[in-house]
Formats: sequence, C-alpha cells, structure tokens
Amino acid sequence: MENTVSGLERLFNPGSIAVIGASADLTKIRGRIMRALTDCATAARIYPISRSTDEILGLKTFASLAEVPEAVDLAIIVIGADKVIEALEDCAARGVGGALVFASGFAEGGNAHAEHRMAEIAAQSGMRILGPNTLGFYSDANGVAASFSPIITEWIRARGPAYRPCTEGVDIVCQSGGLGFALHVRALLERIPVRHVVTTGNEADLGAIEVADYLLSTGGSRGILMFVEGFKNVDALESLAEKAAAQGVPIIINKIGKSDAGQRAAISHTAHLTGSDAIYDAVFRRLGMIRVSTPEEMLAAAAALAKLPPARGRRVAVVTTSGGTGGWAADIVSGEGLEVPEPSPALRKRLDAIIPGYGSSANPIDVTAAVVEDGGAGLGAVLQEVEASGEFDAALVIVSFSAPGRVKGMRAVLAPLLAARRIPILFHSAGLPHPENLEALDEIGGLYQTLGAAGRGLRALAGYGAFLAAREQGRGPLVPAATVDPGAPPADLLKAYAIPTPPVGLATSADAAAALAEEMGFPVVLKIESPDIAHKTEAGGVFLNVADPEAARRGYATILANVAQAAPGARIDGVQVQKMAPAGIEMVVGMTRDADFGPVVMLGFGGVYVEILRDSAVLPLPVGRDEALGMIHSLKGIEILQGARGRPPVDLEALAGIVAGVSALVTQTGDRFAEIDLNPVILYPEGQGAMVVDTLFVDSNAGVR
Repeated sequence: MENTVSGLERLFNPGSIAVIGASADLTKIRGRIMRALTDCATAARIYPISRSTDEILGLKTFASLAEVPEAVDLAIIVIGADKVIEALEDCAARGVGGALVFASGFAEGGNAHAEHRMAEIAAQSGMRILGPNTLGFYSDANGVAASFSPIITEWIRARGPAYRPCTEGVDIVCQSGGLGFALHVRALLERIPVRHVVTTGNEADLGAIEVADYLLSTGGSRGILMFVEGFKNVDALESLAEKAAAQGVPIIINKIGKSDAGQRAAISHTAHLTGSDAIYDAVFRRLGMIRVSTPEEMLAAAAALAKLPPARGRRVAVVTTSGGTGGWAADIVSGEGLEVPEPSPALRKRLDAIIPGYGSSANPIDVTAAVVEDGGAGLGAVLQEVEASGEFDAALVIVSFSAPGRVKGMRAVLAPLLAARRIPILFHSAGLPHPENLEALDEIGGLYQTLGAAGRGLRALAGYGAFLAAREQGRGPLVPAATVDPGAPPADLLKAYAIPTPPVGLATSADAAAALAEEMGFPVVLKIESPDIAHKTEAGGVFLNVADPEAARRGYATILANVAQAAPGARIDGVQVQKMAPAGIEMVVGMTRDADFGPVVMLGFGGVYVEILRDSAVLPLPVGRDEALGMIHSLKGIEILQGARGRPPVDLEALAGIVAGVSALVTQTGDRFAEIDLNPVILYPEGQGAMVVDTLFVDSNAGVR
C-alpha cells in the first residue's frame, strides 16, 4: 500500500481541483458541489469545467480539462454515467492525481463492464479513483468538501468563522454514502472530533481498507470507524490492523451482509458451524478490531476510545451521588460483561474517611451530594483513592450536571485529575445535563455519556486494552511440522501430530470383525467404512458397545443391511472395528475452507447434537496452543468444561493440543483436504487426555476418506 500514498495524498489533500460538469444551478448536485467547495474555504484552487456559463460562484469556468492552466490533483466528475469513462480516460491522459465519481448505474445497475474499465484506467495510469456511486468525502483536516451531502453543507455554514480544522480525531470510512455522513453529524453532536469522512461506494479502484490505511499514515487519527458490506482485498486487513495497533489507533467496525448459502453446500459438521460471519467475528477479535452492531454502539465506543486511555482490565468503580442511579449503572455495566467488585477493606476504610456517614464505600460508591458541594474536593479525593488503589481499571462517575456552572465550580479539582489519570473516567448525569456543563467538561478532557453509552464505551475500553496487552505477549508458538509424507493416509497424519485415536482395524467379513474385536479387547464399536457416507450414524452405520464375538458378527450384518437401505448406491470398503473409548464430554474439532480467509479451524461441543448446540469457535490458520485455549474459553459452555455441578474439570490442554495439531496438519498438507471433522473428541478429567473417536477427511479431489 505504501507506494500509493502520493496518489492518495493528491486525491484527499489536493492543491488543485477540477469540477467536471460544474453548474451554477445550486439546486442541482453539480451546483451543490461547487457551493460546498467554496463554502469550506478550501486552500485548493478550484477550476469549474463547464461550457454553459463563463462563471460559477465568482470562479472562471473552463470548457475542458485541457484549458486548465496547471496539473490537476483532484477531478470531481459530476456528469452522467454514460460519459464517465471518457472523462476518466481524459483525466488519466492529463496526469490527474485522483478522480471522484459520483454517478450511479454501474455494477449495482448491471453495468459491471464500465466499472471494470475504471479499474483498468486506475491500474494503467496510477490515477486513483474513488467511487462510483459514492457521496464523496469531507476532509475537515485539509479543508476539502468534495460532497453534495446536505449534511456537510449545513455543517460548514453552521460552524462559524472562528472554527479551527480538526487535525486530531476519528476518521469515518464507509461504503454507504448516506450513512457515512449521518455518522459524521451524529459524532459531532456527541462532541466526537472528526477529521475525515470518506464514502467509497462501489470501490472500482479504492477500497475501504486502502483508504483507512492512508488515513492512518497521515497521523493524528484517534480511531477509524468503518461500515462495510465486504472487502475487496481481505488479505490487506491484517496489515491494516497491525498498523493501527502499532499506533494505538482502534478500528471500530460494522460489517453487514451475512450469508448462509455457503454453509448449505458443505459436507461436514465443521462447515455447518463456521459461517463466514462467524469467521469475520473471530478475525476481528484476533486483530483487535472492535465489531459493533448499531450506530449507537459505534459512537459510544468511538467517544470512549478517542478520548480515554484503554482499560487494563474489566473492574469498574461506580462513583455516584445517587444511590438509585448508581445501582442502575452497576446493572448496566455488569450486563456488558464487566465487573463491579467491592473494594478491599483497606480501601473502604480510606473511602469512609472521605464519604459522609450516610453514604457508602461499597461499590457502587455512594459519595452523596455533599462531596460535590465543596468545589469537588471530596469527589476528587475519592477518585484519587480509587485510581491509586490498583483495584479498579475504570471509573464511572454519576453527578448532576443539570445546574449550569457545576463543572466550572469543580474545574480546579477535575482538570488536573483528568490530565494525570491512569484509568479511564467517564461521567454521567441522572438529570438532563446543561449544555454549558458538557462544554466545560469537554474542555478539560472529560467524557460525558448516557448510561447505556457508558456501558458500551467501558466494554470497548476493556476489550481494546485486553487486545493491546495480549499483543505484547504474542500469539504463542505453533506446532512444528511433523516428519511425515503430506500425502500419507489420514490415520498416519493424525498419529504424526500426536492426535490420539483408539486402536482400529478394517473388516470385510463378519468373522473378520469378530476376530479384530477379540484382538483389541471388548467392548468395541463397529462403523461403516464408505467414501460416500459422511455421517455414519444417520445411515445406521454405527453399532456401539459390542461385547462379544457373536455380537460383532451380528453388528457387521446389521450395519450392511442398514446402509443398503439408507444409501443403496454407496460404495462399501468394509466395516471399521474400533476399541470403544470410555465416556466423557464430547467435543468436535475440524477444518473447513472459507472463501475469504482460506482454511479455518473450528472447535465446539460435539457428538450427535453438534448442530443443535451450535456452541463453537473458529479462527483462520495458523492457530497455536495459546490461541486454541482462547478459543476454548470463548465457548458459552466453558463452565461445563471447567467442572460444573460437581463434575471434575476436563483436560483443556489436551483439547488445545488437538486444535493446534489440526492447524499444523492442514498447514503441512496444503490444499489436500477441503474439510476435516473430528467428532466426537472425548475429553477426560484434567491430566487424563482426550481421544478422537471418529474422523472425516474430505479430500479436495477424491471425496470422503
């Protein structure tokens, strides 16, 4: 991406702008573009291209791009879709740095050919193209309003002559034009500084990832807000996230466009449990990208992360002048997966020395209104104790901001406290806050949020803090490649990667089944062996608890009869005889291939109810033991594995080893297997290991093995 920065700089921070199709009619899009550019007082030189008038808004017009007296950095193209390609070719021939195409009617209207031609022009000329079907962009930092959005026009007119450009703030990158600018105005209303809003539209050339990468490279970003349906180049997602993490810039993302179509065509249980959206969820978590579901959640996270330091953990102190509101806040915070722990006896003793006797040093810490009536000295002392104790990772302060002058009256205490804070501190008022207080709080670096937004903001702060801490530790070692032929039978591959399986043999007659069973020792299990039968139980191809030779013979015959009825055309290699594994907790581990991320490993609760329980975790390869343990702990049923209701905890290390082993196996065998399913994987008490009882390997070319 680095070699495109100069072209993107000309597009987003132009010294000269040509508006191709400019109009003096301010009721039309072509005129509104001119109004936005001139109203924002851009430093760029503006060249309207029009044959219908000599002047637009006091600017001389030019009949064509050829008449413009200098090289053009940005060409804003506001003509019909049928003339866009010709205009782009002219721009490319004349060395234009970047082009912005508003027109719709391309791929979204069935005209993909023209959009492909745009991509060719960009690739051949080096000119970067934003759009088509976009609402353009607004750069507050650079003073460029390349959009006809009425939201931008109104914002520019309302901000006043004393307004200073935002050089440090969040950046919004959105595939939806209308939503991008709606987020912009909502962010401003919530006092979130915004540097840039870029709407990428159909992304014939420039995509959301590359735009976000460029904005990071300019410095000053306090957060990237992204709204996407999909990515043009998902391989670049990891480098973008790493660049952001290295700068301490959080990426807050909403991705829509969930689809189950790919799951319906899959063979294994693994594929049914690893829909593409679940994989995106896992990738975002691994990369430290904060995924949100609503605009409100996005803005709450953006406000907190842009203005406050990340939290070191999940422990929140609720400091309140209202006991009822404090209790409500504690419920909200707990509902976000955070903790509201009671202070230690030593800390409570120190707090009790500050708080009136009718207050409470428990958490919520009810300081009463008395500690804000003294100019904030009592409140400041409580917050200093909370922060210095090391017992809390964040604080939510609830104090009335309804009366004007409240924050100004506490400024002498709050300003130095906030300037030196080591943990994030959020503020809330139970009553409607007076605008004067919100402005005064903003001036000293304080953040005000509603209770719901505060809960979401605190969760984002804790999640991002945990990611940064884990990033310092690294992902942990991977399982090294085994000394085994990548083309070896699946059983040999499992053995090479220390993935435990019971003794097994293949019988082609009832007597052979009985003999194998006697050799292994009873009890055994019989299973159909067929490349055409993926799920043996459903076909009647499994016979459990075989206790003697005669039962083995009967089981052999029964299985063949069941399969002949359930799958009459199936090829039969014989009946597998396997030593019966002791009972335990059943899990599933597997691999499937995602269209965007390639091979992904999955684990979840398994057995015959695997698709009913649907409690699983996924990650793209490679996955080491440490990340595998993280996947295990992310399961909703983790308490079952840790020993719920008096059961002993199971061997999580053994399960993590199997997950990491599958990852290494797939890495070594490349594209050989389309899917792998180990189900069930039986877990035994801690220290007693695990056993893979049944396996399914789907060869990319030869089917089930």
